[in-house]
Amino acid sequence: QLYLRSRYKYHPKSDPLIPCQEAGLDFNPGDVLRVVSKDDASWWQAIKNVSGYKAGLIPSIKLQTRNKASVKQPHPLLLKEAILVCSVMTGKQLVVSQFIPHQNGVGNTHSPTYRPIVLVGPQGVGRNELKDRLIDSNPAHYGVPVPHTSRSKQIGEMDGKDYHFVTREYMESGIRDNLFLEYGEYKGNLYGTSLSAVHTVIQNHQVCVLTPYPQALSVLRCKEMKPYIVFIQPPTLDQLDTMGIPGDVAPSVRPKLTIEHELSNLVNRGERMEAAYGRLFDARIVNDNVDAAFAQLKEISFFLENDLQWLPSEWMD
Repeated sequence: QLYLRSRYKYHPKSDPLIPCQEAGLDFNPGDVLRVVSKDDASWWQAIKNVSGYKAGLIPSIKLQTRNKASVKQPHPLLLKEAILVCSVMTGKQLVVSQFIPHQNGVGNTHSPTYRPIVLVGPQGVGRNELKDRLIDSNPAHYGVPVPHTSRSKQIGEMDGKDYHFVTREYMESGIRDNLFLEYGEYKGNLYGTSLSAVHTVIQNHQVCVLTPYPQALSVLRCKEMKPYIVFIQPPTLDQLDTMGIPGDVAPSVRPKLTIEHELSNLVNRGERMEAAYGRLFDARIVNDNVDAAFAQLKEISFFLENDLQWLPSEWMD
């Protein structure tokens, strides 16, 4: 059987191409679709959320590909209503993912390996606050990769604990070979998080918690990592107005959210990030209250370790 997981909204009543709008299947990001018929080349029949009983029409992969190739400029429908179903855009290639159920540790007689939890969001939304709370809740279970740096070790620092202290040449070579998830330079020294450091946390049977820039998702989102990507979303401006300024926004960002311009800038950056990377997100948490947001994050972590999850079939051996 063919299962697909949607990363886009699709509303058949907004699709002028569908032969019968009433027969279309409405779905949202995260919905799992079970394809029950592929008899028609352009329109498949699918059931939403696997256990549903009513089948509806969805655009086939062939139709999606043809529409994408024929539209030189982005069509409003593709951006807002998203005809592209259950797919990931990589450059100009349309990569279609089938999904199969998976559970951490199932079929593994050794200690289970856990999927990394990746928190992304606009700077200032409170990702690091949530990461720190999660790790502090169980330091033996949650871990972070030890970063690399080219600077000299300072008094009291331990190699392999505070940083991996290496030469600049070593880091530059690793950067050229795409061995770093992300990196940067500060006061003449290089800093970065290596893929091997992430793997070390996973191999130690800990849940690796990461807060990278969204550009790193193209490297992280692979079968070796199997990350679960959570978008930490700022409240809307209307919600912020209701809450007051600074209201219940995460304490770590309160100093930045003291004027309307900063609030608007945070929300706009979140919207741009959602538009650019939203197809990659597995879950979303609106951080309008850090305690409530942390509770949601704990629920997600529990789900990842105890319930069946849907993974792209190409991620499974």
